[in-house]
Amino acid sequence: AGDAAVEGAQEVVNAAVEEAMQAAAVVGEQAVRSTMWSRFYGGDPEFWVNIAYAQQLLTSVNEMTGLPWWGTIMTVTICTRALLFPVFVYQQQVAGRLQQAVPLLQEVEHEYAVALKVYNDPGALKRRNTRMKKI
Repeated sequence: AGDAAVEGAQEVVNAAVEEAMQAAAVVGEQAVRSTMWSRFYGGDPEFWVNIAYAQQLLTSVNEMTGLPWWGTIMTVTICTRALLFPVFVYQQQVAGRLQQAVPLLQEVEHEYAVALKVYNDPGALKRRNTRMKKI
């Protein structure tokens, strides 16, 4: 009876090892897919330091203020948006100036193309670059 129990236990262990090997293969495939996905969409997770900084910021604010987590997240969000608002305004101003400059840039490019194709002008590139810098 003892040998039968040992053989039964051995069969159970072998079945468990087989299941573990299959599970490890599935987990390994999923890990490879996840790593490939993360490399395609923003690099390896170990290089995602911004996430670590955000987590540290949230933890620090939570500990300093004693707010509940929802209050901490709301406070950090509002402060971040307030700090980034001047950058947003500046970006909008630059985009507006660039939009106004597009017709001038197109005109310079057209004149350069005509001077190069029609007249084979060797000084066209220099004039184009000079005008571009002025714009």
